[in-house]
Amino acid sequence: MTKALLFMHLVSAFLLVAGATVAGVAQISALRRERPSEIVLLLRLARPGVALVNLGALGTLAFGIALAEQTDIGLDTGWVSASLALWVVMMLLGGLGGRSARHARELAERLAAEGDHPSEELRSLVSHRDNDGRVVGTVECPMYGTYPDVPDALSVRAGRFSRQRRLVPADTIAEIDPASGVVALRVARNTIRRFL
Repeated sequence: MTKALLFMHLVSAFLLVAGATVAGVAQISALRRERPSEIVLLLRLARPGVALVNLGALGTLAFGIALAEQTDIGLDTGWVSASLALWVVMMLLGGLGGRSARHARELAERLAAEGDHPSEELRSLVSHRDNDGRVVGTVECPMYGTYPDVPDALSVRAGRFSRQRRLVPADTIAEIDPASGVVALRVARNTIRRFL
C-alpha cells in the first residue's frame, strides 16, 4: 500500500509541474502577441494546464497525507507541517494569479469581438507589469499580521540578483503569476516601501 501511495503522490506532483509548465508557456507566448484574438487563443490553451495544476495539487495533498499516515510519520512532523503550509501558500498565490489571467482572457475575448485591435490595457494585464509598465519583482514570502492564514503583505525581491526587497501590501496587488511568482501592482512601484 505504501508503494502505491508514493507512486500516486509522485504522479500527482508530475501533473502539477506539467500543468504549471503548460500554463506558463501559454502565458509567456501570449506576451509576444499583440492581437487580442491570438492572446485569447493562447490564454485558452493555458486552461488545461491550470486543470492539471489543480488535479496535481489535490493529488499531492491527498496522497501525501495518506502516505504520512500510512508510514506513521504523522502530520505534526516538522517537514510535513512545512509542506502543508507551502501547499496552502502555493494555492493562495495561484488563485491570485489566476484571477488576472481570467480577466486578461475575458478582455481579449471582448476586444477580439470588437475588431481585434491591440490594447495597452490588455498588454499590461498579460505582461504582469505595474501601472507604469515595469515588472515589480518576484514573491519571496507572505507576511502575516491580522490573520494567521491570510497574508497582509508580500516580501518581493526587486530583481533576480537584487538584495533589495519591497513590502507589498495585499490590497495593492493586481495579480501574481503562479508560474514565475511575478507581482503586478495597482499602484506605482515607487509608492511601495523598500526594506533590507
